Amino acid sequence: TQPYASLVQVDLRLYDVDRIEVLRGPQGTFFGRNAVGGALNLVTNKPVDEFDTYVTVGAKSFDGDEEQYDIEGMVNVPITDSIWFRGVGYYEDSGGMVENKTPGANDSEHEYYMVRGALRWAPSDRTTVDFMAMYTNEDQKLDETVPAGVWDTDSVATFFLPQPAPPNNPPGIPTPVNPLGVGFWDDNTNEHARSAINENTQNDTTTLVLNIEQIMSDELSFNFVAGYIDTGTDRLFDNDLVPEHVVFREQDRTGESYSLEGRFNWSRDAFDLIGGVLLSHDKKEISNRVQRGDDDVVNGVNFADIGSLPPAFLNGVFGRPFCLASSDDSFEMDSYAIFGDFPWHATEQLDLIIGGRYTVDDVEQTFFAIGADGTSRWPSATFTEGRKLERKDNFNDFSPRLGATWSFNDDVNVYGMVSKGYKAGGFSLGVNTSDNSAIDSTYDEEELWNYEIGLKSEWFDNTLRLNLSAFYLEWSDLQLETFFFLTPGDPTSNVELTINVDDAEAKGAEIEAIWLPTERLTLTGALGYTDTEITSNEQARLSGNLFVSLENEDLPRSPELTWASTAEYRLPVGSNEAWFRAEWIYRDEMFSTIEDVTYKQTSNQPICDTVCSDPAAVVLGQVPDRSDGFPFKGDDYHVINLRAGFELGQNWEFIAFVENAFDEVYFAGTGENFGLSGFRLRPHPRTYGANATWRFK
Repeated sequence: TQPYASLVQVDLRLYDVDRIEVLRGPQGTFFGRNAVGGALNLVTNKPVDEFDTYVTVGAKSFDGDEEQYDIEGMVNVPITDSIWFRGVGYYEDSGGMVENKTPGANDSEHEYYMVRGALRWAPSDRTTVDFMAMYTNEDQKLDETVPAGVWDTDSVATFFLPQPAPPNNPPGIPTPVNPLGVGFWDDNTNEHARSAINENTQNDTTTLVLNIEQIMSDELSFNFVAGYIDTGTDRLFDNDLVPEHVVFREQDRTGESYSLEGRFNWSRDAFDLIGGVLLSHDKKEISNRVQRGDDDVVNGVNFADIGSLPPAFLNGVFGRPFCLASSDDSFEMDSYAIFGDFPWHATEQLDLIIGGRYTVDDVEQTFFAIGADGTSRWPSATFTEGRKLERKDNFNDFSPRLGATWSFNDDVNVYGMVSKGYKAGGFSLGVNTSDNSAIDSTYDEEELWNYEIGLKSEWFDNTLRLNLSAFYLEWSDLQLETFFFLTPGDPTSNVELTINVDDAEAKGAEIEAIWLPTERLTLTGALGYTDTEITSNEQARLSGNLFVSLENEDLPRSPELTWASTAEYRLPVGSNEAWFRAEWIYRDEMFSTIEDVTYKQTSNQPICDTVCSDPAAVVLGQVPDRSDGFPFKGDDYHVINLRAGFELGQNWEFIAFVENAFDEVYFAGTGENFGLSGFRLRPHPRTYGANATWRFK
């Protein structure tokens, strides 16, 4: 059981890991936690009954610019004959990949450390108790992003670009601001110029897991699993993305998640039966403060009218109560589930599978908009219970799984699977600042049907493993997130709205292969093809009273083609061994958000105070020409990584590597994009590095 990672934003860096299991499709009949599209099962190395330790030190350079240094260590110690301990620690200190050219401002350096301790108690050969505790901490200064020089619709609608806010309307900013002349992507991939406000993000996470296994017989075993995660994020961010201090945001996020699971596994000659129950609780709280800075003028244009707030110096006197957008949000979900999976070995060649999961989710969300007096900023009769929005609802679902496997022999089998996935519904809460009314929208639960056929096989005396699969996914009430400002020019009218798309689909195929042509050479390859489409007639709202059609559009974050391959060669050098490894990774072009998917529809569109089709509408700004697709449709990219290692005896290993060896210029997607210098894109420079490991048993 793993606590609900999507709520608490767990950092999944991997150290001292035994294996990673990739489970595709809905996963609700094997584990306590529900998963709609798939699951990653991360299995760390457990304590063992003998002494073992290693230390790894490493360094790397981001294309000769800045450096990062790190150290990792592990120690495994038997405490008694039945109690063993394993401890892991990691620390890194990085100069970052992006320099902030504003005098006195943070660069993108960061520090990160992790400590993990695991204890195993085996009082008998039938009872095992595993306990793991982990703590991670990250202190990131400036985000590692550079300006794209293309405005998003939120910026255009807030600042009335390319002109400033009324009433003066002098000649405005015709194009995105080039802060301190650093340039835009891809002429610039390592510089930004942002306000000197000590911009930083601090994350910390505590994770606890208890797993008790009791073997009753050769056929029956029981597991009790308890998991807990607590996370916190403190963030100070420069929203305007220019050296002038116009708009900034302070945000605190906390997350807490726990789960209790009981599971049994009964294995007979004719069948296997897995079943269990789950109780879980997830909670997330966000305190958000968007504020005015000390500057009003950028490139000769005065933005003093944004938010119509008092002078910024009053924030220093009264503790910054005068916010553009100030709110406290919370989300809680209690889940209860019963699940089971029943593979029946009908014949020596045929297995039939039936499984299912019944889930009940109790969801509660609140929204409280705070003003200078500590009460609701927008007093209105539509806000109940102390001018705070609070909504509760119950969602339930039964998700079946049906399948069959036919084994031609011990090395080749084919399978077919039909399974259903489910995600609970919820609420989008906020405020309409134009009339002080509440935004109170409910979105329905999401359902996914997954149809898959495939082949799993091994050939030529197990020197070639070949897996093939084809799939079709069909969504009902797919949940997509939109973010926009309800009232143009008013940043206090920010709305985070989750909408339901009635129908969407994806179809595709995958092929995976591992081939050992010789004892020394290993080749791997994985090719994936996915075609996605929103098939129902849907609309989404963006900032500036822009409405876009989603029908026939791609789903966000769904590249059509992906490819990954490796070649590794090992050879003896005397009594030692050397190895060489090359990696080739390809990803097709991809959209990241709804704004990206619909970029052609918004290109050159006017921004109006109401819907522009209204004859009385006033044009306030205009979306730039987006005909070239940048950066909405991220380019496809090829990345080549090269690695080489030398194992000296039983105790030493030395590794050198070059990542992105041919210096491919690419970004993986778009994210938070508000600001006068345009979208923020994360570079991936060529990186050189080496590390050395000493191990002693």
